[in-house]
Amino acid sequence: MSRFNSRQARDRFGRWTSGRKVSSVPYTRHSLRSQTAGINAGTNISKNYRVSAGVHFRVERRSPTKFESAVTAKNESAIKKLVKKISPGEHLDPVIEKTIRKAQNRVTSKVLGQTVNLGKKVNVRGGTTRSGLPSVTVRYGGSKKAAANRSSGISQFNSAMQGKRVARAASKAPRPQRRGK
Repeated sequence: MSRFNSRQARDRFGRWTSGRKVSSVPYTRHSLRSQTAGINAGTNISKNYRVSAGVHFRVERRSPTKFESAVTAKNESAIKKLVKKISPGEHLDPVIEKTIRKAQNRVTSKVLGQTVNLGKKVNVRGGTTRSGLPSVTVRYGGSKKAAANRSSGISQFNSAMQGKRVARAASKAPRPQRRGK
């Protein structure tokens, strides 16, 4: 990321008039179904605005491999067995299944969302694809600040959403009875 000195010259709109730098971060992402290579670049244009752009090249399979299908099937099978074991009746309880899936997502995001620094300029982060399969992202020339901002942003979003859920639940008044007792 580019660094600006507070003593640099600015115009009347707060834009830097000298020393404007463009930062770029190349990256690769690997998953079971696709491989992506790209570069993101950006620069600050004023005190509060930044312009960024990027390009990427992706190669992906249109159908799942046998290994990918096996991973997905094992995961679904394990969840179904656990739900069947915990459910009180003979039928699978959808509330219990939803709770187990949420717990699995929490554990996955805690474990896979960690960033590992390889040397000074390479960051490796495990994650998941949109379908929930594992992926690895390698960023070259990136800073540790980006990873810290990402994790703090995720935690801020989660706490804000939790607060909204609690407020919404507390604000719902019981519905008045329409018929007399």
